[in-house]
This record gives sequence, C-alpha cells and structure tokens, in this order.
Amino acid sequence: MVNKVLIISPVPLFPVYSGNRKRIYAICRSLMQMGYSIDFFYTGFEKTLSDEHKNFINGRVLEHSVNRNHGLLKELKIRLNEIWNGLFMRADFIKRVIFDGFDSGRYNHSLHEYKSVRKVLLLQKQLSLSKSDYSAVIVNYAVFTHYFSLFDSEVVKIVDAHDKLTDRYKIFLSKGGKPSTWFSLRYTDEMRALRRADILWAITDEEEEYYRGMLSDTEMNIMTLGHIQPFQKAVKLCGSKTILMVGSDNQLNISGFYWFYERVWKTIRNSLPGVRILVAGSICKKLPDFAKEDGIVLYGSYNTEDEIFTKADLCINPMQEGTGLKIKTVEALSFGKPVLSALSGAAGLSAFRDKGLICSDDPDFWKKTLTEIMMDDEKLKALVISLEEQVKVYYQKNLKAISHSLPHKEDGDHN
Repeated sequence: MVNKVLIISPVPLFPVYSGNRKRIYAICRSLMQMGYSIDFFYTGFEKTLSDEHKNFINGRVLEHSVNRNHGLLKELKIRLNEIWNGLFMRADFIKRVIFDGFDSGRYNHSLHEYKSVRKVLLLQKQLSLSKSDYSAVIVNYAVFTHYFSLFDSEVVKIVDAHDKLTDRYKIFLSKGGKPSTWFSLRYTDEMRALRRADILWAITDEEEEYYRGMLSDTEMNIMTLGHIQPFQKAVKLCGSKTILMVGSDNQLNISGFYWFYERVWKTIRNSLPGVRILVAGSICKKLPDFAKEDGIVLYGSYNTEDEIFTKADLCINPMQEGTGLKIKTVEALSFGKPVLSALSGAAGLSAFRDKGLICSDDPDFWKKTLTEIMMDDEKLKALVISLEEQVKVYYQKNLKAISHSLPHKEDGDHN
C-alpha cells in the first residue's frame, strides 16, 4: 500500500507565482514522483481553490471552507473557544510590550493569531471520517504547527520552516521602512512552535545552524532542504542582449530594483548599447514610472518560467535585505542563467559561488561585472557551463533530504 502524506499550507499551490508557492509545489511534485500519495489541506482565507489543485494532487484536496451553520450548542462552544483564543492573543500582546518593547508588541504576532478554531475542527472532522492512515504530515511555517496536535505519535511530523521568523519586522525598521505583514514572532514563540515537530526542514545551511542552537536541548532531526528544481537549460531566443530581474511586489524587491537602477544602471547604460533590462513578475505593478524608460521593459506577469528565461542572457537579484533562500535565484541557475546577486539574494547558495553565481554588494563591482559579461560572449558561455553540474548536485542533495525524512514502504506499519 502506498504511503500517504498530508500537506498543510497557508497558501494555495496555484497559480504558482510566489517563492513559497513554488517551494510547496516542488515538494509535492517530488513526493508524488517518489511514489507517495499526497493529500492537501489549505488553511488560508480564499473561499475556493482552482481546479488545478485537484488535477495536480494525486490524493485528495480536503475541504477547507468552514461551516458556520452548526447547531446552537455547538456554535456556542466554538464561539467560546474563539473568545478564549482571542484572550490569549491579547495576553501575548501585553507580554511582548512589557518584556520586549512597543515595536515587538506591534509588529510581532501571537501564535494564537494563526489558530483558526473552525479550521482545526474542520480538519479534525475530515480525519475522523476518512480514517486516513498518514505516514507523515508536513506543515508549512512554524506558526501552523498547532495542527500537529490532531495526529498521534506514530505519524511523522515535519515542519518546513521556510524562514526563521524571530523579529523579522526589524529588517524593515532598520531601513526606516514600514514592516511587512510577514510572519514575525518572538524568539520564545518560534521555539515553542517548532518543538511540536519531529523533523525540521531549514531552507539554508545557515538557518539550520540557527535552529540547532535554538533547539539544542531536543532530539529533533534538523536538516537543510533547499529549493527542488532540476536543471533544464532555457535556450536564449534571438533578440537583444537581456538582463532579467524577476520579483514579486515585495517592498524588499522594489528597494533592490531602485538600488540597481540608481547606483548601477544609470551609470553604465550608455556604455551597453542594445542591452535591455527585462523586469518580470508582480513587481512591475509597483514600477509604473519606468514604463517609458529607455532600455527597461516591464514584462509583468508570466505563465511559465520558460517564457521569461528564454529571453534572458543573465539574471540579477539586487535585493539588499531579506531572510532565507531566494527561490528566484535558484530558479535562474536551474534554467542555466548566470546570476549577479547582492549578498542577501545569494544566501544559502555558497556552493554556487564562482559557478554561475557572482555575489557582491558593491555597486562599482556590479558596474564592472555587468559591462564585462555583456560585452564578452565567451565569458557568458563559461559561466553557463560552470553552473550546470552544481545545479545537478544541489538538486540531488535536496531529493535525498526529503527521502531521508519520510517513511518508506519497507518501514513497517505505514505500508
């Protein structure tokens, strides 16, 4: 009998446009290719999921729409639990302000904010009705590990951390910006959430070491699982020499683009005739002033990675701040495109240094490197050749991490 795995996610899989969606999609795809049967439970707020989910998942897409038409007594019980959960949220806010200060109180969050009483009951009901014998359950993000309480001790509980969440709001405050609505927790809350798991997937080696320090008094199995993307070279179509930047409308991406434009591109564009900057992704919606800028093309949204990477000679990631692995950097390398990146955009990818990935925060270095590569076809070809083998090594390493985490058919009771 095929081993079954339940994926619990706060984001849909489709459309596959953001880094976290791409990561979850890639893990689901890899598990199914390994022979696992996958069920999917969505914890977010969208009322419907596209039919693509049912067409992609080889198991069941569980019901995610909560029912508010319970009987009077049951509805009263649910409301009391929601009120109780809200009181815990308020108590956590007061605790953050007292012990950490006003910024932590305002921008960090309580774990109780991510606990939907109705969603938990909905999943619990489906588990009891289907009697699904899961070998493992994978929860995405530490803030949703409360779902592990629905499973007995024989089920392997894996948390895909995605990013370290402790005080993430400080990334924005340090630059004078307004913190994003990203998950951000106190150190003790992140630790408490992660302790519920048997296995923790960190997205970079650096974050694996961070979690090992945080959870040093536990026997948790902590390992690095990067982005799972096989090498598939996107052959450049004819046309202008093109430098590609892909990004969402995240403020860190926007700031990175402005850094590149002001401190690099404005200086060298006249020395690179015929070279254009192609910007793809939802970031384009935040850059309307560049629509008429000579040498810059706002491509906008796209359907497949092939659609944009076949237009590129070189990719850039000028993001100056951020946490975790930058999926777009891995994607570019996996499609055979060399990447010039700021140090933050290359986090967790040290194995690619000088093997298709060039890293620096120095704008003068960027000017020199872009000019040399765009003016020298042989140098560009050499970069492409150097990255292919490393992408294949990285891909196999990540597949092994998944395989070592999960029960196999010969592992006994879960067959």
